[in-house]
Amino acid sequence: MAVAQDAPAPPAPQAETPAADVQAPAGDAAQDAAPDAAPAATEEGDDCHPKCQWKCDSPVCNQVCEPVCEAPRCTTRCEELSCSKCEIKCGKPDCEVRCPTNKCEKGSCPECTTVCRKPVCHTVCSNPSPTCESVCEAPTCDWQCHRPVDCPRPTCKLECEANPSCKREEAPEPVAPPTEPAATTVTTSTTTESTSTVEGNTKAPAAAPAAAPAPAPAA
Repeated sequence: MAVAQDAPAPPAPQAETPAADVQAPAGDAAQDAAPDAAPAATEEGDDCHPKCQWKCDSPVCNQVCEPVCEAPRCTTRCEELSCSKCEIKCGKPDCEVRCPTNKCEKGSCPECTTVCRKPVCHTVCSNPSPTCESVCEAPTCDWQCHRPVDCPRPTCKLECEANPSCKREEAPEPVAPPTEPAATTVTTSTTTESTSTVEGNTKAPAAAPAAAPAPAPAA
């Protein structure tokens, strides 16, 4: 007879971790940053030759400028004149007395008269002095500049690096490897014979082969 079994309960849902709280391990971050930093170190170490370069100062001087102006435009202005003052001058009168030539002894006789010639006169006038002045427009000018002759030249000097940007790394001092507990260290001499170190004991140099036996004497 089959026995009914309860179905297993579904697993409880796990809480989602916010994306901002998830951080990569420190080792992974270092590995990601290592490829980017490696090319920079390689580029810096490519050229270790010391360099020299010129260093110059920058003196400043003014250009020589001269004004260039157009021809002046001027007019003359005068005040109005007053009337001229004139006077008439005449010569001395030229006159004479004339009497009738007929003798008259009694009765009404003609009288003598004075006769003058035509006077000679002329006009004399004095003109007023004019008051005038010249009035000009504002000048129109521009500046024309050129290079100076006595501008100081720059002073330069050659500067070289005292030390290159990268130095050759010195070889580290030799360090003997650590001795194993079951090994014995033996200093090797300068002779052709050598000793070898083995665990537990030291082997001596191999012995020379024995000499061959002498032949038996003839009977």
